[in-house]
Amino acid sequence: MRRKALTIAVLTVVVGIAAGWYFLFHSEWARIDTCLDRGGRWNYDAGLCEQGSHD
Repeated sequence: MRRKALTIAVLTVVVGIAAGWYFLFHSEWARIDTCLDRGGRWNYDAGLCEQGSHD
């Protein structure tokens, strides 16, 4: 019984880490943040990062 609880706890931690990793690197928020960090401008209507002249 104790081994089963440990297995469930380890799987829960692994799934939690994987979900956090996915959110940080594959979410829209991450794409917007990366765009802005690189000096771009996020076009919310098109869902795209615009680089270059911002006239």
